[in-house]
Amino acid sequence: MTKIFKQLARHWAVCLVVFALLFVQAYCDLSLPDYTSKIVDTGIQQGGIESPLPDTVRQSTLDALSLLMREEDAAAFQNAYTADGDVLRLRTDLTADERTALEDAVTTPDIVLYLAAAQAANTPAGQTGMGMTGLAEMQSAGSTASDTDTETETVAPTADDLDTVCGQFAAMSQMPGFSRDAVQQQLTGAIGQLDETVVENMKSQSLLLVQLEYEAQGIAHDVQMHYLYKVGGQMLGLTLLMVAVSIAVGFLASRVSAAIGRDLRRETFSSVIHFSNAEIENFSTASLITRTTNDIQQVQFVCVMLLRMVAYAPILGIGGVLHVVGNSSGLSWIIVLDVAILLLQFICNRLQYLKIQETGQNIVYTLRNELMAHVESLSMRFFDLTPVGRIVTRITNDTEAVNDLYANTIVRLFRNVVKIIGLAIIMMVMNFRMAMLSFVLVPVMAALTVVFRKLSRKTYQIVKTRITTLNTFLSEHLSGMRVIQIFAREKEKCAEFEEKNESLYRAGVREMMVFAIFRPSIYFLSVIAMAIILGGGSALVLDGVISIGMLYTFTEYISQLFTPVQELAEQF
Repeated sequence: MTKIFKQLARHWAVCLVVFALLFVQAYCDLSLPDYTSKIVDTGIQQGGIESPLPDTVRQSTLDALSLLMREEDAAAFQNAYTADGDVLRLRTDLTADERTALEDAVTTPDIVLYLAAAQAANTPAGQTGMGMTGLAEMQSAGSTASDTDTETETVAPTADDLDTVCGQFAAMSQMPGFSRDAVQQQLTGAIGQLDETVVENMKSQSLLLVQLEYEAQGIAHDVQMHYLYKVGGQMLGLTLLMVAVSIAVGFLASRVSAAIGRDLRRETFSSVIHFSNAEIENFSTASLITRTTNDIQQVQFVCVMLLRMVAYAPILGIGGVLHVVGNSSGLSWIIVLDVAILLLQFICNRLQYLKIQETGQNIVYTLRNELMAHVESLSMRFFDLTPVGRIVTRITNDTEAVNDLYANTIVRLFRNVVKIIGLAIIMMVMNFRMAMLSFVLVPVMAALTVVFRKLSRKTYQIVKTRITTLNTFLSEHLSGMRVIQIFAREKEKCAEFEEKNESLYRAGVREMMVFAIFRPSIYFLSVIAMAIILGGGSALVLDGVISIGMLYTFTEYISQLFTPVQELAEQF
């Protein structure tokens, strides 16, 4: 590994660019689930409302909220809005600190006003609406809300209920003896009696008041759709950035690894062509060919893995842990559980890998013996017509491909097919309509897979042909090395080798670039499918056809569905 890192150090500038791009890719990869959560939690459940401070508000609602604030907070709240037609609009020149202070000041009044509207909605016809004392009593009853919910059905407040309560508040403010300080003392005492958990849970009702106010203005749907389009656009832009970065990483990693392979082949051949007679006698032709092609191909593969996956894994893992801890979600124990599960998965995968590799090596061992026995039985005419390099390629490179077939491809084929069929069946059983939405991009994915298979097979065949050509060249010239040295043809032969070496380098870059483009393309399709699920599923959630939990389940299933499809396409 030390020598491999020395080879990578020759391309340190490109490696630094790759590491920087990997950090960007990890940031995008970790941020995308947050956008999905925003669409479901804020966009669907909260109607696209992020703050308890409304962007637009009617004068009646503004006055009612102001009555529930301290004098200085009420003045700042009133000054934060300017007239805009029939409504008041929040000023855009507010600083972040001013906006935060207003949000803190308006949260409790929002809760009180919403609870008042809820009580008005559930007050039997003919009864008098509640007064200010009733509001405080309703606050203190928040701790027993779970009990009352199970006993009686409540009606959600409407814009008319909000208007009714705002009218009541306006009337009470004109009554003799009304005191803002008394209201504040009553609210402070009521909230002080509540548990902190109850208070935190009740803060979500401040957003419900803003949603109710938007409904009264007739803009609730527009606000929700604006938020969904905004977050969806950001999610799409982040996905495009991630796809572009992933392609760039694949391109740079391919160029670096292919360049390392090309340079190693050049240096190896330059050393061999200047071997003395004693050194040539110590090495067989087949051994030198294997070192120049097979072994260097393995080094090239390791370099790609180091730059694309090995370097990315710790960045993504550490970033994920910091991301979860930074959110302060109280789910830190899940990290410990995930790490334990990952360790168990690693142990199981390791045992599986060792057993499969043992089986594959036994098969290849038998295959090589049979091939050697077959070659020894061939006529002399076959050896006159077939270059030695081609025979060596068939017995070494191609048998390694068979080993990979038994050790990896067949196992992954069975696992991925079962996973795809199982997910499809589960999704259709859970909700057929959502399943059909999930499968909308299947024809596009199938077409992309067909195109990828054709390109990958073509580039793979070109690489194998170039390797065979290079092996043939090495076989012929290593066997006649003494003649080359006697006639001082080393420079000419190095130039010929460099031409074939460069041809293999370009073919290798093209082959790896096909994979570098295909993987991000499949990921992009999965995000588009996710957007379709969220768009169609959100409408069904709002109509009450499916639950939020089912929508989350389908987003998880759709992310799992595309990975096995990608692996199958790459294998076949």
